[in-house]
Amino acid sequence: MRVLDELGRLAELAEGQLGSFTEAQAASYGVSPDTLAELRRAGVCEEVSSVPGVLRLCAGGRHPFPRVFARWLALAPEQPAWTRAVPETGVVVGNSAAHVHGAGGLPQNHTEFGLADTGAVTAGPGVVLTRTVLEPDEWTLVQGLPVTRPGRTFADIATGPGVDLTDVEKLATAFLLTGAADKAELAAGIDRHLRRNGLAGDGRAWLDDLLAGADDAPVSPEGPGGHGTR
Repeated sequence: MRVLDELGRLAELAEGQLGSFTEAQAASYGVSPDTLAELRRAGVCEEVSSVPGVLRLCAGGRHPFPRVFARWLALAPEQPAWTRAVPETGVVVGNSAAHVHGAGGLPQNHTEFGLADTGAVTAGPGVVLTRTVLEPDEWTLVQGLPVTRPGRTFADIATGPGVDLTDVEKLATAFLLTGAADKAELAAGIDRHLRRNGLAGDGRAWLDDLLAGADDAPVSPEGPGGHGTR
């Protein structure tokens, strides 16, 4: 009965996180390490994408981006997802956000999270923390996962250091073809970046030049691509 009682509490916890939970959360719900080990041996729960300390109930739901979601849970392992203050506890940004939005993004093996205070959490394996200041309308939830909206995501990638113009064009095209964003949203993201960094330019004109394959579409401090703080 003890194991069943603890399994019931674990199921209650996991239900609010698409079947996933951290070991620290399980402990706060009264699930003992011995019970957790027993459930793992029985195949009732398993590790999520080799993210240390994050498990899922095998009969529970599965997040469409399990590794990204597990790494986000691990940023604040004691806090259930529904109690977290966002964006203070981390938002998926950059190429990782593009991936979540279905627009691909540049190849990478890590997950990038943005926080106003990168010292507030500890980055685990495969996690990169970036100092990021977000307005309330610059992020959204995707299956319970906080992610920068397409316009902000595109602007962050397009204005990053050493970015290739061809890759930026491919990213913009992917956002448009998948319907994740329209030209107005992508251009607005660039315009916000310009204002945030005190730069001159027109996001829509730059985007039109980019998509037209113009060789002089600028990604530089003088154009939309200034490398100021996100």
